[in-house]
Amino acid sequence: DFLARLPSLEDHDLEEIQAALTEAEREISNQRREVYDVHDRMSAEITLRYREGLADVDDLLEEQ
Repeated sequence: DFLARLPSLEDHDLEEIQAALTEAEREISNQRREVYDVHDRMSAEITLRYREGLADVDDLLEEQ
């Protein structure tokens, strides 16, 4: 088990692991931000379409 081995790891090993985890977290955060940006743009477009009468809730309900 990785966590059980932590006390036996050398300082340089821990620093490498920490750097790798920091980079992985940064990449995941960037991906999450991109997903939220797309979601926000899609929500804004849907809202605009309903507000301007370009889409109808009844049509959406009929498709299901």
